Amino acid sequence: MTDMSSSIPLISRNKRMPTASNGSSSGPGAKDHFLLERIGGSASLKLAVDEFYALLMKDEMLSPFFEGVNIHKIKWHVYNFMSMILTWIPQEIDMSSYIGSRHVRLFDEGLCEVHFDRFATLFVESLRTVDGIATADVEEAANVLTSLRPIFVDGATAARERRETREAIQQRRDKLMRYGIPAVAAVAVIALASIVIKKKK
Repeated sequence: MTDMSSSIPLISRNKRMPTASNGSSSGPGAKDHFLLERIGGSASLKLAVDEFYALLMKDEMLSPFFEGVNIHKIKWHVYNFMSMILTWIPQEIDMSSYIGSRHVRLFDEGLCEVHFDRFATLFVESLRTVDGIATADVEEAANVLTSLRPIFVDGATAARERRETREAIQQRRDKLMRYGIPAVAAVAVIALASIVIKKKK
């Protein structure tokens, strides 16, 4: 994630991301147009992902999000995800929902676009360490990755709204505990006493 907070193409729901291809996406030899193939295919991507996680686990901002997780499983997911965004994303995949739903807990823990920027910076740095990847292809990968940034802005905003809602509910609950419940209990006792008195009569 490079610090790419300006000139970011927004991703609307149910629309494709910018395609990581150069030319036609169909026909013989079409896969050579995909960015993944131009950077050296799966072998180069695996090297980049390995380097990325070596950097990530030493990064003060991002490493806390990965404490206690199976890093090999996470690397496998990231490799598959990067393979997809560097080739072709099917029309039916809503990237906003796809990514947002898988990061709800992290958003609630404070994940936001600032962390995304750092993530992108480290991944692009990792691509630059792999021999044979052209600078133009690294920059194209950075642009594709950056197009995801609005999802993290939205996710952080939604988490903040959830947190504010929970805090407002708790404040009302505390207020009821201080004032409402004793009053309600008193009313209930008075009402019960009234019923008992009427029965005695």
